[in-house]
Amino acid sequence: MIKKLKFAILSILVASMLSACSLMDTRPQTTLYDLGPLNIEEMGQLPKGMPYITTRVYVPDWMNDSLIIYRLDYINSQQIRFYTESSWASSPSTLFRSRIDSYLMAIGNRSASTLESDALSLKIIVEDFSQHFADQSSCTGRIAIRASLYKGQDLLDQQRFVSEVQADSADAQGGTKALSKASDAVIANIMNWVAIKGSH
Repeated sequence: MIKKLKFAILSILVASMLSACSLMDTRPQTTLYDLGPLNIEEMGQLPKGMPYITTRVYVPDWMNDSLIIYRLDYINSQQIRFYTESSWASSPSTLFRSRIDSYLMAIGNRSASTLESDALSLKIIVEDFSQHFADQSSCTGRIAIRASLYKGQDLLDQQRFVSEVQADSADAQGGTKALSKASDAVIANIMNWVAIKGSH
């Protein structure tokens, strides 16, 4: 009986300590960001009759996580930094590919089959997807990619695209919003290029 009483008291004490610890934990919750709603009207349309387009997106290992990366260019542009209380909802490669695929689906240029004889394949290598600070109060969202367009096994063309958008604020919210706009600008430029190279 005494052992049971001691065990009950000990259990109450442990529960009280855990409850107190949880109340003392004042760390803010992580804020998650994605690229926001897709505005097709601002991104333009592909010409009618374009072949179906499949996409592949690749990123460096350091961009395979959901971290929101930023660089203090005025101190050291080679140093990668990230926000501790904010992150992407998924990795930049997933977000960017989903953005392109959502655009293609919205305009009716997405096939469930990759075996179409005239299908185009778009290979994208993301070189940069980060927030760049020129000083403590001024920053941009910058995306740089290298795109290769294939028809079957044949390489049609390669092109590098860069988009840089001024952020409204020098923080994670401003950076992610700028990167969203930069993403849509890059995708619009890619699709203009695909329309020219892929329709021949």
